[in-house]
Amino acid sequence: MKKAKWIFGLTLTGILAVSGTAYAFSSALSRTAAPIPNYGMAQSQEGISQTGYGYGMMGRYAGANQIPGYGGYAGGCGGVNNAAGYGMMGGSYNAASLGINLTNGQVTSDDQAIAIAKAYAQVLNQDFSIDEIHEYSDSYEVELKEAKTENKAFEFLISKNEGYIFVEMGPNVMWNNKYGHMNWGGTGSLTITADQSSKAAQDYVNQQMGNGYSVEAPEVAPGYYEFMVLKDGKDYAELDVNGYTGQVWFESWHGPIIKSIETK
Repeated sequence: MKKAKWIFGLTLTGILAVSGTAYAFSSALSRTAAPIPNYGMAQSQEGISQTGYGYGMMGRYAGANQIPGYGGYAGGCGGVNNAAGYGMMGGSYNAASLGINLTNGQVTSDDQAIAIAKAYAQVLNQDFSIDEIHEYSDSYEVELKEAKTENKAFEFLISKNEGYIFVEMGPNVMWNNKYGHMNWGGTGSLTITADQSSKAAQDYVNQQMGNGYSVEAPEVAPGYYEFMVLKDGKDYAELDVNGYTGQVWFESWHGPIIKSIETK
């Protein structure tokens, strides 16, 4: 299977991070340090369904072999193998371009979201299949896995407005050491164990969220562990733990999960 590897051209002023909060844990994963500061972002993730904009930055994302993807200098993510990627001005793919008909231009059903997700996975021309889909107020988060290995691959968003495709930010971009854009995490085998990551995740939930919240068992993504945070036993949000540093990143920018969608 060909590797999907997104390559970046970054300037010093072009570094971005999402508006979530990341916490660094000590090597013993026993205490929480001060929040890591966020960098400026040209377009907030919360605004994608209202504006139709993607995730712009001062430096552009390049496609494979340094070929700019859709969005050019404004900062659209380049696609796989020089294909068009996620453009800033609404993305290069939406429901219509993927052959999915919507009601009044809105994604209004689970079936539509699943159809868009499957169609886009096919466009990537990679051996990917859908692992999970989570619905939020303005978008659906799609998690892909490698069909042959069943390993987690990467994530993208489907806006409820016109079904535009956008890259998911946070650890998916910064810590994913196989498919991620930035890979600020690490390389090689993970040095944080699953048990250590579970303790870090649960410590964060206990200290920052209080009673009624818990975490499920970790799922291993390239370079980090991913947790489902439960509120009163129901899917609420996602939280990630870096597999090399133990840093915790709570994905707060979406708001709470409305529901998790079963796919076949």
